[in-house]
Amino acid sequence: MEAVNNPEDAAMGTRSVPFSKVIYIEQEDFREDPPKQYFRLTPGREVRLRYAYFITCTGVVKDPATGEVTEIHCTYDPATRGGNPPDGRKVKSTIHWVSATHALDAEVRLYETLFTKENPNDVPEGGDFTDNLNPASLELVTNAKLEPSLRQAQPGARFQFERLGYFAVDPDTTAERWSSTAPSPPRHLGQNRKEVQMIITFVGQVGNLRPIVNRPARAPHFLPAH
Repeated sequence: MEAVNNPEDAAMGTRSVPFSKVIYIEQEDFREDPPKQYFRLTPGREVRLRYAYFITCTGVVKDPATGEVTEIHCTYDPATRGGNPPDGRKVKSTIHWVSATHALDAEVRLYETLFTKENPNDVPEGGDFTDNLNPASLELVTNAKLEPSLRQAQPGARFQFERLGYFAVDPDTTAERWSSTAPSPPRHLGQNRKEVQMIITFVGQVGNLRPIVNRPARAPHFLPAH
């Protein structure tokens, strides 16, 4: 699939994003029982996979022990390749994805504030600034899934994981171990940043394909930063 590198700057060109039978999506992009004004993927609703196809959820599979959704079954419309239907119909939501077959495994480091108080020295008598250290100031996501083109990124390169925040390739990145840091608390994550993602698998022939979500993973989409 051809993806735009920066929607706000056409001069930055495009990149190829591989598509496969298994894709990762954000968990927050699916709700079996959606609240009002929720326009992303739900049973019976059609949405756009960015730069790919329109898909419609036809059912789910749940973990019998927990009741959590572990698979999402969908159909897709091959005529909508690139995200633009020839009949001009509209969808209300576009969701991000990455191919599980081609995804780059990575470690992502999410930083919060180092201290729990604006003034670290604001402590009771007998205490010191270490009493205000934030135990959650660093979170390691050890099984992040990224677009494979990031494999060529050099230490220090900066990217935007769309809807998530800005990240930089860490100096300790190697060919075997790719790592990235969010230099500030990622935008829009909040409590949702701990949510796992889902995999969609496409099976069958054109015109009768169904994606199936198999297992948890994390899959931030990316866009080169300015």
